[in-house]
Amino acid sequence: MRAVSLRPAGLVLAWSLVLFWGFAGIGKLIELGTTADPATPTTWADQFGAPLIVVAAASEALAALLVFAGFTRTGLLLTLGLLATFSVALVVSPPEAGQACGCGGSVAIDSADPLIRNAVLSAVTMLGLVLIASRR
Repeated sequence: MRAVSLRPAGLVLAWSLVLFWGFAGIGKLIELGTTADPATPTTWADQFGAPLIVVAAASEALAALLVFAGFTRTGLLLTLGLLATFSVALVVSPPEAGQACGCGGSVAIDSADPLIRNAVLSAVTMLGLVLIASRR
């Protein structure tokens, strides 16, 4: 792995993603102690239980840390993998009608359809990868 320097637009984009993924991961961990019983989930994410939520939150925090540490491409590729995994989970086990996603833990990001939000985040992430590639 090699650190990548970014031009200003890429830097703003990378830092935005660091903040998003960092808050999402930390939010899940904070909420983990207050999550309802997986047998009666209050949000879509609650149904997966603590071990899987910890893995998801740690992966999100790792992606943020990688971008923060300058391993931008690796961090962005990890976020694309996370978004793909989360999207597959949403299709295989969709939330009940009106049920909040709970994807950001205690950080409320439930205002948009989760699949549309994931598509937008994927597009932004791919833009970041294009900006990195154009830097070489």
